[in-house]
Order: sequence, then structure tokens, then C-alpha cells
Amino acid sequence: MGQNRRLRLIVFILMVFYMIATVKIPTYLVDSAIGSANTGSLLVGLMSLATIIAGVVYGRLYTWLQRQVLLLAGLLMLVGYLCYGFVANLVLATLGAFAVGFSFGIFIPMLFGESAQAADVAKANLVSTMMMICTNLANFTSPFFANLLQGSSPQLKGIFAHSTWVILVLLGLILWYNFKQKSTKVAAS
Repeated sequence: MGQNRRLRLIVFILMVFYMIATVKIPTYLVDSAIGSANTGSLLVGLMSLATIIAGVVYGRLYTWLQRQVLLLAGLLMLVGYLCYGFVANLVLATLGAFAVGFSFGIFIPMLFGESAQAADVAKANLVSTMMMICTNLANFTSPFFANLLQGSSPQLKGIFAHSTWVILVLLGLILWYNFKQKSTKVAAS
């Protein structure tokens, strides 16, 4: 699988989980008696604020961590989902919303930047278009993935709990991607 395909797969999965969190957090708070719909809206706003903060510090993070910044994004997504999947209180729900939003603010610029660098100049526009298609497809399919992850559980907590396992697999994919990138660089040297 080519580098751009791996990136598209990773961006697709991360976007699915970002959108699930964005859509399900308010309902989750109400169903779990943690907070009101207004509280859920505030947490979705906090996710947006965390995305902005991540965007501001992204350059420094990337300089410091290089490709490992994608692993950091995956770990933050995992932390966010763990906060919702296994704990039911407002403080951890707030931490979870911030972690998911910060993750989004890291992985989007990293993935788009990496894909643009991997492409020939003549194909850069096509690669960006493919990445945009992946994000939009992830947005479209996220409710279907949410229903699949919730299964027969009447509680939304099941979505977040089951998602942690999928995110762990995604972290494995990210580690594999980073390993392949390093081995490619070593072989080229």
C-alpha cells in the first residue's frame, strides 16, 4: 500500500472518530446524566477551541516530534474516547472533549502536509482532492460507524468504549506507518 493510501486510511479513521465525538457528546452527556444539552454544546465548542490551540502550536510540535506527531494525535484521540467510554463525570468529559479537539488540530495539518510532500508537484492537487474526499466520506459514514460501534447497547457509552479498541488498532497502523517511513529513509540512504 502506497504512502498516500496509508495516509488516506489514517485520515479517514481519525475523521470518523472526530465526527462521532462531535455528534454524540451532547447526547451522551444527557443520557448519562452528566450534563445538559447546553453543557454538551459547550464541550463541542471546547473541542473547536482545542483545535485552534493545536493549530497554533502545531509547527512547534511537528518540529519537535516529526512523524511522531501523528502518534500523539492518535493517543490524544484514545484519551478522549477513554474519558467517555469508561468514566462518567463532567471533569473527564471536559478533558475528553479537549483531547479529541486537540487531536484533530494535530492530525489534519500533519496528514495534509505529509500527503502534499509525498506527491509529485504535478499530482499535488489530485492528492489534496483525495484527502478532502476522504474527510468528507468520513463525515458521511460516521453515523453508520457509530451505530455499528454501539451495537445493541442502549447506552451511548458503548460507542466510546468499543471505539477505544478500534483506536488502539489505529495506533498500531500509525506505528507501522512510522516504521515503514523510517525503513524507507534508511534504505534510500
